[in-house]
Amino acid sequence: MKRLMIILFLLMIPFLGFGQEKVSVNTLLQKIQNYTSTVRTFTANFVYVVNKKTYQGVLYYKAPNKFAMEYSSGNRMLSDGKVLWIVIKDQNIAIRENLEKTKTATPITGWNIQRLQKEYIPFLPKDYAVMFRGKQAYRIEFKPKSTLSAFRYIEFVVSPEGQIQRMVARNQLGREVQLELSYTGFNMSLGEDRFLYEPDENTYIFDDILISTPSES
Repeated sequence: MKRLMIILFLLMIPFLGFGQEKVSVNTLLQKIQNYTSTVRTFTANFVYVVNKKTYQGVLYYKAPNKFAMEYSSGNRMLSDGKVLWIVIKDQNIAIRENLEKTKTATPITGWNIQRLQKEYIPFLPKDYAVMFRGKQAYRIEFKPKSTLSAFRYIEFVVSPEGQIQRMVARNQLGREVQLELSYTGFNMSLGEDRFLYEPDENTYIFDDILISTPSES
């Protein structure tokens, strides 16, 4: 019996050690930077939660700041890094945000970790070691350096290799958004036209309206 208990204890050591593992925020940030530096493009299935509503779809990303989120409903959110478009298909409405003018940011900017650190201070919470999808992961939190920052709180869940798996952000109005990713491909060719939107003459365009997600029916 004693031998059996010793074997069981030895098997548990990796799990007991996980909660006590010591890492630094700088180490994790460097891992993220090292990992993302190898990723020119990626595709992923996403789950996007805002205002307690859940949306799903496919995300296309091209470094350093271009992305297109194609919702299962047909709505879209996309940016070429300068302009953010939120396209509501059924209502033939397009919302245009000038990112350079309004300095609006989205959680997608998290992949540019150096840019993120210009506006936010990273730190590790007490419970930074977590299990995510049954595997070891780490939480990193960010607090803004200025009250003018787009978000007053950002959180990452990161794999030990530095892959960003989930992001949670809360804007200055208290609205929280969560983006969870399941990656499906890396470093494939993505044309620039995927991140551009050309409204037709029947599209109603609204400029610089701060809105987090297109309405879904």
